[in-house]
Parts: sequence; structure tokens; C-alpha cells
Amino acid sequence: MPFPNTRAFLRRAALFATLLLASAGMASTLARADVSDTDKGTARKLTIDGFAALDKKDYGGAADLFRRADSLFHAPMITLGYARAEVGLGHLVSAQELYNRLVHEPVPAGASATVLKAVEDGKDELRQLEARIPFVVITVVGGDAPVVTVDGAEVPRGALGVKRPVDPGDHVVTATAEGFSLETAKVTVAESRTQTVELMLRALPLGAISPVDPPPDEPAPPPVQGAPPTGSSFGAQRVAGLVIGGAGLASLVVAGVTGGIALGGQADAGACKPTGNSLACNSSGFEQQSSARDLAWASTATMVIGGALAATGLVVFLTAPAATEVRRAVTARLRLTPAGVAVEGGF
Repeated sequence: MPFPNTRAFLRRAALFATLLLASAGMASTLARADVSDTDKGTARKLTIDGFAALDKKDYGGAADLFRRADSLFHAPMITLGYARAEVGLGHLVSAQELYNRLVHEPVPAGASATVLKAVEDGKDELRQLEARIPFVVITVVGGDAPVVTVDGAEVPRGALGVKRPVDPGDHVVTATAEGFSLETAKVTVAESRTQTVELMLRALPLGAISPVDPPPDEPAPPPVQGAPPTGSSFGAQRVAGLVIGGAGLASLVVAGVTGGIALGGQADAGACKPTGNSLACNSSGFEQQSSARDLAWASTATMVIGGALAATGLVVFLTAPAATEVRRAVTARLRLTPAGVAVEGGF
């Protein structure tokens, strides 16, 4: 699309941009109130360089310069240059939106001739551009909730079956749905044309993985030869039960040995003789009796702990899940007896 007066106009526009951005009155109405003088100066330089790049048909460089300038200071001349750069790149849809922003923003009272001319030029160029924009109409057959993309960007369902503006050139359209195949179509759309794309989804065989389904879990690796089998025989829980139960049995053995020593100590206490309802002991006998009582207490405590560990290990072992058997319900409780600790339960 030719621009009016091309080279001479662009040079004048660069000069106008300098005057425009230098104007403090325009800054208060067209830019944010918090824009610093440094940012205004940077935007001014970017705008001048942007129009120079347009003059050289460096549309990519011009678009980048105007984009940066617009992020610092918003003014009609910057928007106009940005839109022209997008047109040069073939990005007609984004250029249309920039032109619409330019012509629909309110013009402040007392605007300069430069601002008014930028808006009027934008209106003329927008009318020319609208006649060039192509459209694509996408329809999908099959699937209740199809997922459609154009060049990798998802298309809202409300935009299916109606004219959707696109840039001229080649495009890739995909569509899929849960339980249906992924279909792809390549389409070339020329300026001012409307292209229709219809994708027919095929139902997948029962059990097949749909493109929109989550990936299946990876199968578990086979058991290592020589390792303890899992599931119906041994597992981590059963190994833990054996360890805990073994510790409990060891504690019971220690408790028995300690109790035997305590009984022996009482029997060897010959230095004590009965006197009525009590014992009369010399210093040696008193020491032996005291040591025997300490050992008896330690034996009882160790027996309680050992019984608890043994019972816990039994419960952990018996409640381990099995792959080939129904898990058995196990109940167990500890009961203190004169002889030590008893485990009661059933399974």
C-alpha cells in the first residue's frame, strides 16, 4: 500500500515527531503523567529513527523502534509509524488494530496540526487496508468439543464457522477432539480473499490414545532376578515387620537373661537372714539385694519394650498388602501379666 508523498512525507513526519514530543502541553494529554523527560527524549529519538527505517524499507527495524517508543511515550505519530511498519511486514491484522487505536482515541482539544494530520492519514490508510485483509472460515466435523489451532495458536470455539481475519500467506490449521484423530490442513490465503477450511475428525478405535488424552503411565520395570518378590510374598512393609519383630525378640531374650541374673543375685544373698517379717542383712548382703532389685526392674522394662516391638512387628508383617490374596484384618493388643507381656489378637 503506497503511503502519501513517501520520502518527503516521512522526513517531514520525523521533524513533526520531534516538535510533537518536545511539546510540554501535548505531553500532559497524550502521555502518562509519570513519564520522565529522559523517557520522552528517548521516545523522540526512537520515533525519528523509526521513520528513517521506514524510508529505507527496513520494516522489521522500524517496527521494533516504534514498539519501543510506544512503550515509553504514547502519541499518534508513533502509532501511525508502528502501523505502517506492520503493513510492510505483511502483518495486516495487527496493523489494522493499530490503525483502529489511532483513529478511535479521542483527540485532545487544541491538538497540533501534526496530530490532526496523523489521525486523518490513519483513517485513509485504514480504509485501504481493510479491503486487503483476507479471512479464513474453519469448520470441524466430528467431536463435541474440538480443539482447533492456526499456526499453533488456539482458536476460540466461538470463532469456528465464521470469518476470521488472518495475514496473507501460508497457514497450518489443526483440529482434534477427545476420542478422535488429529487432522491437519495447510492453506494459502491471498489478500482480499476468504478461504474455507473443513476438517473431518475420525473416531479412534476403542482403546486407542486420543491426541488430547493425557499420556499413559509408564509400565513398572520387571523385578530384578534374585530380589525379593513383591505383592503376594515380601514387600517393604513385610521387611519392616520382620526387622521390628526381630528387635522385639532380641529385647525379650535380654530381659530373660537379666531376670535370671537378678534371681541368682537374690539367691546368693547369704548375708541376709530372716528376722520375723523382714531380712537382716549386713553391708554385703544389702548391696547384693539392691543390685538384684535394679536388675529385676531393668528386666521388666526390657520385657515390656521387647513385647511391644514384637507385637508391632507382627501387626506390620500381617497387614502387608498382598497382590493375590484379600488383605486380612489383623487385631492385636498388649496385656501385662505377672510373667511379663502377653500379645492377644486374631486374624
